[in-house]
Parts: sequence; C-alpha cells; structure tokens
Amino acid sequence: MNLKNFEGRLADLHAQVDQQVGQLKAKMEIKTYCNAIANIKTFLPQFLDGKNPETCFRQYLAYRTAAHLDHVSPERAADIKISGHFEEILNDPKHPRLYSTFHLGSYRALLGLLTRVGVKFSLVVNNQVYTAQRNEMLQTLDKIAEMYGLQTQINIINSSDFNAAAKMAKDFRNGYSLVIYADGNTGTGGQSRQDERTSRVKFLGQHIYVRQGPAFFANLFQEPIYPIISYRECKNEILLKFCAPIQPAKKAPRSKVCQEIMQKLFDILEIHLKQFPLQWDHWSSIHLQLDTESLSRIKQESCFFEPNTNATKLTFNEDRFGVYIHENAGYLLDYVTQQTYPLSIEQVHTLSSYWPRLQNGVKPQVELTPGLIKQLLSREILIDLDQVHYKTQIAKSNSFTSIQLS
Repeated sequence: MNLKNFEGRLADLHAQVDQQVGQLKAKMEIKTYCNAIANIKTFLPQFLDGKNPETCFRQYLAYRTAAHLDHVSPERAADIKISGHFEEILNDPKHPRLYSTFHLGSYRALLGLLTRVGVKFSLVVNNQVYTAQRNEMLQTLDKIAEMYGLQTQINIINSSDFNAAAKMAKDFRNGYSLVIYADGNTGTGGQSRQDERTSRVKFLGQHIYVRQGPAFFANLFQEPIYPIISYRECKNEILLKFCAPIQPAKKAPRSKVCQEIMQKLFDILEIHLKQFPLQWDHWSSIHLQLDTESLSRIKQESCFFEPNTNATKLTFNEDRFGVYIHENAGYLLDYVTQQTYPLSIEQVHTLSSYWPRLQNGVKPQVELTPGLIKQLLSREILIDLDQVHYKTQIAKSNSFTSIQLS
C-alpha cells in the first residue's frame, strides 16, 4: 500500500468513526467517551483546558484507527524509522532478549521490525486480542517475513492462560525473545487486580497498579529489559525509539526489583505521553488500574449560593460529569472522584437534554420540578449560567447517593 492509498484508506476509516460517534451520541451509548475524558482529566488535568473535549476524543479515535491500519498493512514495515539504542539489537538479532513496549503510537510496529530483521519471539497478549486478532496478526507478520525472504518464528501467548508464565519462561530458554506490553495490565485476575503480582507505581501525578511481567522475567533470568516506544510526530510516520536497557538489581528482593523496574518503565511512558497524549490507546480503560484512594479530594462545602429554582439558563456540567447508557442501564460518572452512580434510562435522557454538546440544536429540554432543579444545582450536576459566582466543588464519594431524578 503506497502512501496515497494509505491516506485514502485512513480517510475512509475516519469518516466511519465520525458516523459511529454520531450514532452513539444519539443513543447516549458514550461510555468510552466519558471514561476517556474522565481519565484525561485525572492524569493530565491541564490538557483539556480551552479545548473541545469531543474534538480531542475524535482525535484519540483517529490515532487508534491509524494504529490498526498500520498493524494490518505489511508494507508499513518498510516505513518504520528507528532511533536510540538499537545497534546492539540489529547487530545480533538471534540473541534472545526481553522487550517491553507500550500501547502508544503505532504500537505493533515493533513486531514488524523484529520480523523484518529475523528475530524469533513470543508475544504476550490479552484474551480479547488472542481470540479476535491472533490469526490476523500472524498473517500480517508472515507477509512481512515473506517480503524480506524470511520465515516467521513467532509464538503468541494468551496472558489469561493459567500457565502463561511457564510458557514464556520455556520459550525464552529455547531462544525466543519475549515481547511484553508494560501497560497491558490484563491476564488472570482481571485488569483491576491488586496483589503480590502487581506493583503500585507513580504515574502522571497518580498511582496505578501494574502487572510485573517484564520485571518478573528480568529478575528471573537476570537479563536487561529493552524498553521500546512508538509515537508519531506527523500523522503518517511510524517512529520507534529504543531506550537504554534497564538492568535488574542483583541480590535484591523480587518485590523491590519488580517495583523499581516497573517504575522506570512507566517513567518512560509518562515522558512520551506528555508529548503525544492522544496517541495512547488506554485512555478509556486506565481507571481500572487507578488507586482511587490516592485521588486528592477537597472537603465538600455547603452550597455557596441558594439555587435559583426559577433558573432558565440551565446546562449540564460537562466539565465535571458524564452520563451514558451501557448495556441497557444508565450511569452518572464523576470525572473528579471516578465514582459512578446508577441512573434510569429516563434519567439519562433527562440530563442529556441539558447537555448542549449532545443536542445538535434539536433536542428539547425536559422540564424539571423546582425541587429537582435545586437538588441538581446544589450538587452542580446542572449549572445556572446566570449564576455569576459559579465555581466547581469536589464532592464526597457518597455525595450523590440520595439523588432521586424523578
């Protein structure tokens, strides 16, 4: 696929994304949007200042679309540009190594490069990818190998398999390099797992729990980890940066070694994420790894004004909240506390009628009783645009348990 054809195909996919977003907005099935915006506000609170959040969300989806098109286009392997500490790897591609990468940019470009230079490797993926994309991935990599007169020697391991770690260790001992996504926090126990096999690391001003996969094998085999990160400085390029290898500490407790290595890996991700924030695939799911106890909270004050129950300029507080329908149930999401509250479908549509971004100029507002207006204003779910001294307050985690939208 030449560049012109690639750009044409990408434009078609972006048009499909725009159409899908419009359809989901009409049905209020916008959980992914609400989660992504909440997570960006939690981890990069200044990023959305002055920006249209929906535009940012569409850009986020556009990067995801471009990454997928890269993945299924074998010809793109020839377009990969590399920088950093790569000479040792390319000079001796047969030597088994521990590669750790991230879901940033064209995040499977590393697989194409390794295939192109003749590295045999085992790739660790989650159950969803293993089930839905394994065959597609192998076909793409086979085509890349064929382009360079090679044969692939690639194993794909399901991280949810009970014996996944044993398979990885066996493959490494048999000369296969391991490719592990450091931010791929899925496998047995689910993404929200918090136990001795996870490490709590600092990340963008918060703390998250991450699986120790790369660090565990670095400690087990006393081998360095080679961190590699992808990003785009312009829309059609694929850049791979090989960061300096991370050496595991010797004669130290495994938990300490894993903690230190995983922190270094996420420090690398943080640096590049600040530069290319919307290129990260995990904005819609990183809250599942978040240590919510570490979220900074300000004690809730009583309402600083008497809500005007006759207010005529009411609007939904989209800077603080999102509402959506998921699997025939309604929810209110507090972006600040990451707390979710159940609503009825009718309640979601009531609140969405006050959300200008979703109205498209045609949705009439649902009339509310004075008592309900007062309740929604006091909790700042709705905003009175005539209220001169409006300010956002951070609520207690249980502050909305008594809301009755009826």
